[in-house]
Amino acid sequence: MPMVTCPNCKNEVSSSAITCPNCNHQLQTPKPIPFYEQAYLQRGPLAPRKIAVYALILSIVAFVFFPSGLKTYGFAVAIVVNLISIGRGCYGTGTFSLIISAVLAAIWLGL
Repeated sequence: MPMVTCPNCKNEVSSSAITCPNCNHQLQTPKPIPFYEQAYLQRGPLAPRKIAVYALILSIVAFVFFPSGLKTYGFAVAIVVNLISIGRGCYGTGTFSLIISAVLAAIWLGL
């Protein structure tokens, strides 16, 4: 890897470095972030609480509106999504949503 001299501190620095590790002088302009990554960075990933709420909505919609053949899939997806949200640290809302999903599935199955 070729080396260049930092104009500020005169130390040898990698040519791929954006800033000098010794004096933090900017050697290159950073690459612009694409617009689709900027939106993700501003909004952030989907929060586990939102995931649990969406799973709860899916359970209720599956219970009320899905035909009988698809209810099982709706409940299965909702329960898996709830488990994912609990695994991501959303214990309160995720557990509540999981219980509601399980109760609705049990009512539908006649248990």
